Amino acid sequence: MKLKFMLIPLAILGLLVGSYADANKDVTLKSTDKKVTKIETKEKSKSQNEKIIWIDPTQKVCKANGGKIGSSASFCIANWSKAKDICSASGGRLVTVDELKKVVTDCGGTVNEYSKNQKNTFYKDCYEKQGFSDASDYWSSSSFKGEEKSAWFVGFYNGVANKDTKDNGFYVRCVKESSFCK
Repeated sequence: MKLKFMLIPLAILGLLVGSYADANKDVTLKSTDKKVTKIETKEKSKSQNEKIIWIDPTQKVCKANGGKIGSSASFCIANWSKAKDICSASGGRLVTVDELKKVVTDCGGTVNEYSKNQKNTFYKDCYEKQGFSDASDYWSSSSFKGEEKSAWFVGFYNGVANKDTKDNGFYVRCVKESSFCK
């Protein structure tokens, strides 16, 4: 069943499956029992859907590719280079900074609006339902332009998108994508 609503928190409705619309897109969020979250985005001006499938690396893949498991025993932590290896071994790729920023905005947050995001309970409930934590930052595959040793990360607690050196350890989430005709 597909529900349509205008940026109303999924958390308020208590749904794991739902959809909402903005002026340009229809988005459907889905959770599966395999720790994979699907986000299907249909641009209203296009005839194809892009499907992004979020992948949480398994503990085995994380450790075998140079990562470690965080204290919550459910998140893989690695430096930037190892994060890319972990995602490849998980059958996907490291997420881009734009894809991470889109989670912030799709959940009702504003990128780099620290205090506004911290007070927004809908925002927090939404990103947590999509499998993200506020306990650490998430690496993106996007290198920081002009600084070879830095890459972009996004922290969901406050919606920050910033750069850090690639040697630091941050959470790893991967994506797979495919297209299909409706």
